[in-house]
Amino acid sequence: NYPTFGSDPVMALALRSDRAERRQPAAGPRSGRPAKRQRSGVVHEAAVPITATVAVATALPPPPAPLSGHHAAVVDIGASISPVTPAAPASAAACVSPHRAPLLQERRLSSLTDDQLTDAVAAVLGHIMRDTPVGALPDSSDPLSLFYGTNTQPFSLEFYIKRVAKHSGASPSALVVALALLQRWGGLALCELNIHRAVTTAVMLAAKWLDDVVYSNGHYASVGGVPSQGEMNALEVVMLTGIQWNVAVGKEEFEEWEREVVRVASLLDQPPMPSGLKRRRV
Repeated sequence: NYPTFGSDPVMALALRSDRAERRQPAAGPRSGRPAKRQRSGVVHEAAVPITATVAVATALPPPPAPLSGHHAAVVDIGASISPVTPAAPASAAACVSPHRAPLLQERRLSSLTDDQLTDAVAAVLGHIMRDTPVGALPDSSDPLSLFYGTNTQPFSLEFYIKRVAKHSGASPSALVVALALLQRWGGLALCELNIHRAVTTAVMLAAKWLDDVVYSNGHYASVGGVPSQGEMNALEVVMLTGIQWNVAVGKEEFEEWEREVVRVASLLDQPPMPSGLKRRRV
């Protein structure tokens, strides 16, 4: 019934003898001869009752052999044992295994600023465009031709995504869902001529599926630079047909894209290497 320190019976018996001594009256020992008491391999001179001395002497095992290495610190226990009050952990990571500590420090989408989020989304889309082989432009009779412009835009993709994210009112999660929808739509090869209308349409569909407050198609047409609401409606129908009207994104798929956006944002936050730094030969 007494607490033990790990699997060390010597510590438990020493504490038990201390409690037995404290329960004894304050009178002196029955015998004038000082008794010897053994605790954890260390012999101490003490005047204790004869009954307690006999009980401890018969119950304790022989002193343990000296240890070496990192186990040697458990031998030198000291003359007394005082209660220890555990300190509060500095962080939640101190309460878990070191192997799981990085999971608590994993960044999430909510930890990114608006600029970090839009820059990361633009970088992910740029990577998708680089990996997509450029094919021939669709014919004017092809519904996909609605997404293509005649010339490349004079502004960057980062600027365009910042504009859409700011003026559309779409949530950060809707931007992540838009990435999943664009990747799911294999019929449109993303390039510099169609990426802007494709992004606007994907963000609009993602916001309609995910967000509580959504602007009209006419508002998205003004934000994305589409001439009219009717053309925005046509873009919406073409993309819905391409993804088979499936705008739902599951939890695992969303978390996969979220981790990718956060990873890219972390890479973009790293300071660039100085241009004058020479690579050392190995």
